[in-house]
Amino acid sequence: MKLKAWASVMALVVLPHVASGDIDSTVLMKHKDWEVTHDYLSSTDSSACSADTTNGSGDLFSLITWERGGASLMIMMASDFEGWDGTFSADAILHIDYERWTLNDASFGVHRTGQRTIWFDFPDNTDKVGDFLEDLWRGSKVALKTPKEKTSISLWSLKGSAAALGKLSECTTRIRGNSSTTRY
Repeated sequence: MKLKAWASVMALVVLPHVASGDIDSTVLMKHKDWEVTHDYLSSTDSSACSADTTNGSGDLFSLITWERGGASLMIMMASDFEGWDGTFSADAILHIDYERWTLNDASFGVHRTGQRTIWFDFPDNTDKVGDFLEDLWRGSKVALKTPKEKTSISLWSLKGSAAALGKLSECTTRIRGNSSTTRY
């Protein structure tokens, strides 16, 4: 399955009340298993950048940076997973190669389309997001694990992640006004 268009993901998950026509998406790079986009939301005059990869099951792994600061991780599952109903907060456990990451109090939900989603906002003013990105940069795969970590719920390739994260950083610098041009 091809990468989902970021505009449709934003419309479905992040901004369900916004018409998809309000989002102007520009693909900045496609490299190996990754795609990097800049997204402009006209109704709020704001921007976001994302680096996305989709696995063979159609599960989306997306890193998002926001014009007004902050970074988020969104996972959207196309595959079915038993025992995941309703909306709740829990720790999401990821393994980047053999490095364990616990994303405390991630938001789990089931979208009206039936796709399961995980949303995590990285804490501001910490090194956590930088350390996480460094592990993704150097890694070869990332796995979403079951709570007891015995099996992987989903697995994504990190082929091309270094180039994608470099482009994500460039886009983030630009939208946060640290460049002469903030719009693409």
